[in-house]
Amino acid sequence: MRQQIKNILFLVLVISGLSVLPAAANTTHTTKAHESNLHVAVSENHGVIASSEHAPLSHVEKGSIEGHHGEEQGKHEENVRQLIAPTHDGSLPWWLLAIPFLPLASFIFTLLFGKRLGVNSHWVPIIAVLISFSCALKAFVTVKSGHFINQDLYTWISSGNTRVAVGFLLDQLTAVMLIVVTTVSSLVHIYSIGYMKGEDGYYRFYSYLSLFTFSMLMLVLGNNFMQLFFGWEAVGLSSYLLIGFYYEKVSAATAGRKAFIVNRFGDFGFILGLFLIFVNFGSLHYYDVFSQAGQIVGHTWTIFGMTF
Repeated sequence: MRQQIKNILFLVLVISGLSVLPAAANTTHTTKAHESNLHVAVSENHGVIASSEHAPLSHVEKGSIEGHHGEEQGKHEENVRQLIAPTHDGSLPWWLLAIPFLPLASFIFTLLFGKRLGVNSHWVPIIAVLISFSCALKAFVTVKSGHFINQDLYTWISSGNTRVAVGFLLDQLTAVMLIVVTTVSSLVHIYSIGYMKGEDGYYRFYSYLSLFTFSMLMLVLGNNFMQLFFGWEAVGLSSYLLIGFYYEKVSAATAGRKAFIVNRFGDFGFILGLFLIFVNFGSLHYYDVFSQAGQIVGHTWTIFGMTF
């Protein structure tokens, strides 16, 4: 057991080093690109849609700050999250795709072939999540150097002017949460080697862990509210499978059903929120919604007789 943990830790160090070094080498280049491409864009209709920590306040259009004190505008500008317009062409870097899809591949592989591997069925999920963790470190370094990504992979729903796509958003918040998710998931995977040793369905437990990790990562990486919702649903399904892992026990099966049913109440509020967002902004994309957020300041929404 100790030797296995030592081997895993050594593997983490090697993979992390290989992943982070290239990103660190490109820091200067990406920082210059960030400084030249990102600027503060403020308009009366959209508010702040993109900002750079290096952009001086003098770049802000005069018409957009009428009635606001310079000091207050400066504080607001510092707190605005980077908003980068989505692109619909080009390809995503392999390491960004690897972060969520390696755990997905691990889930499928372990579910199909884990029973044959027996007590060694944990190796594929652990290696997959450790590589995802290393790629998350690279994503963090990339964002730290000033490079952001907001790209649609393909159009999911298209009707008239309505368009919902599956896409990835990599910014400061995403980079931090990728580190959090992959770190916690890696620790759980490693700890479970001893904790679940000798249990029936050992391989099944690791396949569920991989599915849970994939679901969380898709939730974090999504660039629109619809993808966030489906990531949330996948997390709920994974939780149900893990809670009810000992499905032959009445208590475990009951707890799994209870968790599944309770989550449906949250789903109702989630769907209601999606409806309100779409009605008021005409889009479910983070960029479209956040760039128009300034328009609803002071406005109230009424639904089912309740005012928000």
